[in-house]
Amino acid sequence: MFSKHTNWMSIILVILLVTGCSSGNASQYEQSVKTIGGIDRVELLKFSGTYVGDNSAVLAILAQLPGSETVNEIDLSDQKISVTYDEERVSSEIDFYSTWFDGEDSAQKIYHYNAIYLTILVPNAKEYEFRVQDESFRITRDEMVATLTSEFGEFPSEEQLMEETFAEEYVKKHEEELEKMANHYEDYFN
Repeated sequence: MFSKHTNWMSIILVILLVTGCSSGNASQYEQSVKTIGGIDRVELLKFSGTYVGDNSAVLAILAQLPGSETVNEIDLSDQKISVTYDEERVSSEIDFYSTWFDGEDSAQKIYHYNAIYLTILVPNAKEYEFRVQDESFRITRDEMVATLTSEFGEFPSEEQLMEETFAEEYVKKHEEELEKMANHYEDYFN
């Protein structure tokens, strides 16, 4: 009987310690919203060859992309990746507005950046749609592939993109240009 009581007390103590530590960390460090310059491409590329039907992998990709901290809703039906961003997901309203609405077309840059990487990492997606407040952006995979092909010559096939190393090599080869395309989207996308 003493053993059962001790086991329960140990479990409760561990839960209290974990809860206390995690809540202390959350209040201590203000969470900011990830921007294009803050992306860890090594982590992002771990998910190359993902299919729209693999919900957890698509979620993991979105968690690595700009604005990830503000993702509120995701719809992966009909081979489309549709993401809605919302300020309720971050602790700072200032971070949200400075990320998405800084007066320098940040939302459009993030939309294009995310669409570029989803095109590379999720080869069976047919369309990408992003929404934040009253602003939205939609582009098809065919349009993305046409733009990337126009810029770099040839775009890898779906089979090639299923190979992790192929996607990594493609991104490494064009890393700076891909970021430039997002930051200057108006020069590349109609």
